[in-house]
Amino acid sequence: MFRAILLGQWHSLSDPELEYNLWGRTDFMLFYHFPNEVKLPDHSALNLFRNKLIQNGLLDELLDEINRQLEQYQIKIKAPEVAIVDAAIIQTAGGIQKNP
Repeated sequence: MFRAILLGQWHSLSDPELEYNLWGRTDFMLFYHFPNEVKLPDHSALNLFRNKLIQNGLLDELLDEINRQLEQYQIKIKAPEVAIVDAAIIQTAGGIQKNP
């Protein structure tokens, strides 16, 4: 579950977006390693888990430890700087109108 929380944190995803990506992204699937027989958590379960970590004072401690270990191997997690947009131009039934 914590690995899923990390993915959401690293990719700046809301809980519903994280839930969607856990189902559809191969790179996410390879990272979080939920066993096949375990049902993937939905957004409310992810939120509940994160809140329990916060209530117990563990979230910041765990994130600090992850960052310490990553720095040890000179790995830095950066926020994404580019957005990829897929767009298509379609012709509508109304056709093209010319200005008078």
